[in-house]
Amino acid sequence: MHLAKIGRNLIKGPFCELDAIPLMTTFVGNRRILVPAKSGIIIGDDVTLGTGVIINHGVKRPTTIGDRVYIWHKSVVGHDCIIEDDVVVGVGVCISGEVRIGEYSYIGVGSVISPRVSIGKYCMIGAGSNVIHDTVIPDGEVWCGNPAKKLRLNEWRPPT
Repeated sequence: MHLAKIGRNLIKGPFCELDAIPLMTTFVGNRRILVPAKSGIIIGDDVTLGTGVIINHGVKRPTTIGDRVYIWHKSVVGHDCIIEDDVVVGVGVCISGEVRIGEYSYIGVGSVISPRVSIGKYCMIGAGSNVIHDTVIPDGEVWCGNPAKKLRLNEWRPPT
C-alpha cells in the first residue's frame, strides 16, 4: 500500500479498494505512460465505505476524505480529490480526478462528476447527473441533469 493515513472508526464494506492506482497518464516521446501515484490517501474519522468502493491514490496531493463521510456501494473516488466533512455519496457515483466537494453536500445515485469540478458546501447533485469538467458550483445550490445545470438554491442546513 502507498502512503495512507486512516482515521478512527472506519467502517469498510467488503471488496473496498484503498490502494487503487489512478488513471493519470502523460507522454514520453510518443508513448503514453502512467504518472506514478506517490501522494497516497487520507481518510478522516467515522467514515463509512459501502461494498466495492474504490479510492484512488493522489498524484499531486493526497486523495482526502473528511470526517463523517458516507461513500456508498460501488462508488469511485478519483486521484487528488478532496471530499470535505459530512458529505454523502450515493450508490454507483463516479468522482473523477481533482474534484473538490464541500462539507454537507450530497451526490445523488449514479452521478458522474468529471475532472476538476468544484462543488461548494451544502450542495446537492441530483441522481443520474453529469457534472461536466471544470464546473464550479457555488455553495448552497441544487444541480441536476445531463449536463447538470442549476435547478434552485438549497435551503437545507444541518440541525443545530
